Amino acid sequence: MKIPTARSLPSLLLAASSALLAVGISTAVAAASATAATAAAAKGGSGDATLRAMLPSSADWTNLNYVKQLDLGGSVSHLLTSVTLQSNLAHDDVDGAEAVQLYFFTLPADEARALSWARASVRPAASSLLAKYGGIPKGQRPVLDFNPLGPLADDADTYLFSVPVPVAAFAQAGGDNDDAAAGKDAGLMLSLEASLNHITKPLPASIKQTESQFLVWTGDVDVRSPYPTVAGRVKVKSSHPRIVSYEPTEPATKVGSTITFGPYSSVPAFSPTTAVAAASVRQGKVHYQHDQPVVSLVSLERTVEISHWGDNLAVEDRIWLRNDGPQLKGHFSRIDHQMSSFYKQGSSHALTTLAMHLPPGARDAYFVDQIGNVSTSHFRPLPATPSPPTTPLNLLPPTKASLLELQPRFPLLGGWNYSFVVGFNLPLSQGGWLKTVAGDESSSSAAAAGVGGTVYSAAIPFLTPITDMAIDEATVRIVLPEGAEPLDLALPFDVESSTEEVTKTYLDTRGRKTIVLRRTNNSERIGQLVYIRYRLSALDHLNKVVAVATAVAGLFVLAIVGRRIDVRIK
Repeated sequence: MKIPTARSLPSLLLAASSALLAVGISTAVAAASATAATAAAAKGGSGDATLRAMLPSSADWTNLNYVKQLDLGGSVSHLLTSVTLQSNLAHDDVDGAEAVQLYFFTLPADEARALSWARASVRPAASSLLAKYGGIPKGQRPVLDFNPLGPLADDADTYLFSVPVPVAAFAQAGGDNDDAAAGKDAGLMLSLEASLNHITKPLPASIKQTESQFLVWTGDVDVRSPYPTVAGRVKVKSSHPRIVSYEPTEPATKVGSTITFGPYSSVPAFSPTTAVAAASVRQGKVHYQHDQPVVSLVSLERTVEISHWGDNLAVEDRIWLRNDGPQLKGHFSRIDHQMSSFYKQGSSHALTTLAMHLPPGARDAYFVDQIGNVSTSHFRPLPATPSPPTTPLNLLPPTKASLLELQPRFPLLGGWNYSFVVGFNLPLSQGGWLKTVAGDESSSSAAAAGVGGTVYSAAIPFLTPITDMAIDEATVRIVLPEGAEPLDLALPFDVESSTEEVTKTYLDTRGRKTIVLRRTNNSERIGQLVYIRYRLSALDHLNKVVAVATAVAGLFVLAIVGRRIDVRIK
């Protein structure tokens, strides 16, 4: 990115902001790559020196105001950290290409390992080059890379992440870029949004069927940052206003369902080598009531089959569901369950219904388990839209997504499991799920190599997002048409593995190439689109028709020959 001065004004700034605002595949890959890399670092253990990170210089930045807010849920909680910054470095050469200054976040190990999705964004200072000449739409913030660096060399309980902040976001639109012009009190704000899986646990661990469930959270209640902080506080918001207890009680205030630890002033930079700084990060606890079932998808196996002849994108999910709430104490009473349901006082920890938001245009939805078809479901389809939705479906308004409401055969209480299959179809010719790629470089290179065929681009929903439900492991199989050659795959996040195999089904002669994607530690924000490009020739497209015609013709020939053979004994 080219950072211009006031002498070289808006054109380069507009290009820079456009690059920052391109929250597409490339940006999302960088923002979400923290999950897989952090998980790998966590699995590597303390003995892997290659994953160790060093703390940056605490003199590079000053946190003018540091606010960390944690919204506690069931199996998924949400983190929002907002930091108002001041750069302490002089940036005389703001004409330098890709001029950035790295800012580092530190997270405790429990939060870093639970990270399922993360995104960093910046609000430029009001008088900065990026704000004045960047052409940023009102209400939008440029998204920045969020890069995991692993645990600290001197503290395995602290993980380090880097964010490159463009100098144009705080360098002022004037001739001088000294300390005062480099962002001091200029309103530069950096935000970190994240989804965290399984950071709460039930307490007590077992309850009766008619009792309410309570969860407990344990974590940082002080500012953990490698830079000195002028003022800061930590907010913890529970899902219910009934909070049994919280620690520490000083300095802390409770308003409704929100507990604010702090405010703190003149907080020194965190350093594990400094006993005072390391000891200053206190651990707190919040014990609260939770009136929704704590449910996790232990395993999700999705198969997506592309059929040109059927004009269909067939999606089938095999789901293993588990209630991670408190275990059931005693026996289950169907009478108590029916009575509480009649009076609308059902057990808060029992899962009785499940809402799945499907893409618009979805049709032929079904819900089966090991016994057979489950009729206690309701499907509300919506017509197809011109293009596939890029936002996770559960975050869209009800008028933008189809809804499949499921009711299992039995209520799912704490520790209980339920496995089932959900499927639906999408029309390829409607909704923009399949497009023909015209004039791309691969087509010209294929023609030069003597390889014919049309290049297609298919949008594949990676998973169906479900609100407040962690997906521990997801496996997605993309089955291409027979004879199709995969070219490339565009992912909005990192995956643990991407392999290729062959799937054989009805009337296949060679089998279909299948791309298998595996990813662990998922949440609703991972419910995005995966784009795959593949080449399919006209001959391969007609392969099934030719195979069926050949088989039928062969049967006719055998019948004719058979009628001409005289098998009688003379």
